[in-house]
Amino acid sequence: MPENLTPQDQWETQFEVPLPGEPRNIGPLRTLFQKLLNRTERLKSRIGAILGTNWDATPPDTIAGLANRVGALEANQGGTTLSAHRTAPVLDHPDGSVTTDKLADGSVTTAKLANGAVNGAKLAPGAVGTAQLADASITVSKLAFGVSILDSDGMPLDSAGRKIVAYGSNSNGSFVRFADGTQICWAKQPTSRWASASEVSVQRGVTVYTRDLLGVTFPAAFVDEPSIALGGDVADAQLKSFVVWNPSATRFNIGAIYQISGAPIFSYYIAIGRWY
Repeated sequence: MPENLTPQDQWETQFEVPLPGEPRNIGPLRTLFQKLLNRTERLKSRIGAILGTNWDATPPDTIAGLANRVGALEANQGGTTLSAHRTAPVLDHPDGSVTTDKLADGSVTTAKLANGAVNGAKLAPGAVGTAQLADASITVSKLAFGVSILDSDGMPLDSAGRKIVAYGSNSNGSFVRFADGTQICWAKQPTSRWASASEVSVQRGVTVYTRDLLGVTFPAAFVDEPSIALGGDVADAQLKSFVVWNPSATRFNIGAIYQISGAPIFSYYIAIGRWY
């Protein structure tokens, strides 16, 4: 059911608005509307006090009635004539904290905007000067610590225009790049990638089989030869080993050594290096 809010005659100074994306909660909105009603009620009461009549009073519809209303207004101001208000140095803020000299050019300085320098007592003199808001004075580098803008994918860029973190994948595997130059690539090589033919030899009385996987290409090129860690399995083989040979910045070869002829092979790798 809708709730009727009762306005209170008080001057509200803080208004908090729920941010987009926050969970739905009627509480903050109710408080906001209540404060708006309170401030409106205070303004009505203050205007009524200045005019010397009730806010809902019928306005004068004759010259004589208007003259009486002006006379009551001047009497409520201690006999001050209306012309005196045209040059009053203090603006009509209820607590008198906002004055003309506090809003003058140059009254707001960089020191007043420094970290920790702005507090409740210092907000009254002002916090923003015209020079600090000039078009050329606000730059991207001043808006964040080392972060400038976002690219078309929504990824943050550093001051040099490089992505702070970037992820990608293609038919050769997956990779992640960092703004400091670090790059990590990884991929799996299923049995279908391995050649079916193998070579056989006898080493100190033990029959071993070897098979190669040539031209394993990184999903993203390194600037130099990376460090590569291999792993994998050979079905039913008790002894097996995987080795890297002829690596470069873009690809490498894998050799598998095992004991069972024709056994299926599965392998994977992780490579760590630099992309610039």
